[in-house]
Amino acid sequence: MVTRQVPWEGLTPVQISTAVAPKLPKIADDCPPEVAAYMRAHAEEPQRLPIPDGCHEGLAALMRDCWAHEAAARPSFAEVARRLKEMS
Repeated sequence: MVTRQVPWEGLTPVQISTAVAPKLPKIADDCPPEVAAYMRAHAEEPQRLPIPDGCHEGLAALMRDCWAHEAAARPSFAEVARRLKEMS
């Protein structure tokens, strides 16, 4: 369905995950078998919304760093604040 609306606009990551994650098994049960199989096969992979075109490269790099699989590789809050201040 194409609605020309931004589906996640105004929602925090927590709101998105709690709104979508509990519905995934039900969605998979209602889908054609090949779609359900794809959803189940990829359910454990890290999923990220795409970084918008035209996003400031420093901000895009910060987002990618915050998404690092290993927690130790992610920037600290102080580092995030510092990098954001440098961009402003």
